[in-house]
Amino acid sequence: MKLPATCALVAALCALPAAARDDDTKAAEARAREGDALRQAGKHAEALAAYEQAMDLDPGYVPAYEAATPLWFSAQQYDTAAKRLQVITARKPKYAVGWYSLAFAYRKTKAFDKAVGAYATYIELRPTEADPYFGLGMTYKQLGDPARARAALEKYVAMEKRPEKQKFVDQAKAELGALGAAAAGGVGTLNPATATPRDLAGALKKEGDARRDAGDAAGAEAKYREAGGADPTWGAPHAELGALLLGAGKDADGTRCPNPTAGRWCPLHQGFGAGLLIFTLAQVVPEE
Repeated sequence: MKLPATCALVAALCALPAAARDDDTKAAEARAREGDALRQAGKHAEALAAYEQAMDLDPGYVPAYEAATPLWFSAQQYDTAAKRLQVITARKPKYAVGWYSLAFAYRKTKAFDKAVGAYATYIELRPTEADPYFGLGMTYKQLGDPARARAALEKYVAMEKRPEKQKFVDQAKAELGALGAAAAGGVGTLNPATATPRDLAGALKKEGDARRDAGDAAGAEAKYREAGGADPTWGAPHAELGALLLGAGKDADGTRCPNPTAGRWCPLHQGFGAGLLIFTLAQVVPEE
């Protein structure tokens, strides 16, 4: 007969953590409202302190981070911003704006490799937005990777259509002009008098890699196909193309090597299953 009382006690104990979380959230909301009032009064330092206290009360309270981020950046407190934004993105991995702000904070603290990862996460969450490609391109520039910088900035210019963002489009075009085709390490660096088919294929593959890493799947696919055509005996671009199409859920037509030399192994890409593209050396194409 004591069973109902026992069940009630267990239920009450289990409810304590949830109730405590609710109390923390309410306290964070109240402190954030105080921060809003301070910010509106022009007391930005005091407002920022209030928002950070709200985060301490409830580390998952997103509005406190959204209010604090522009204040961190205007005060150039990039280290603090990065540390705080790491907390909220870890707790709420689908908080896209948090990842974008974290990427910017990483750039400002010269944590460029981490910035690339944060931008990539934002792109995964919001693939139709142009903004991250500008920051990604500038990050790759800082990393000394002009090929990927160029690919990301080209992607930004192609995607950005908002009139109010024209100054960023102009800046991206200026950066692209400064990078130049030769700096990209692609086809533009080759001497046409001495370049071998493998040289050309290698340069095209490098351009494909840069576009892939910048999120430009269509551009990467085109470059990998060009590379495969430039040197059909080299498997690397075929393998990269296969992985790319697999990731996109695409099938590809089997491609016969053009004019292969007698007795040499001929790489083919062949559609397999739901977009699986495999590289095979199983067929010899005799010289006709």
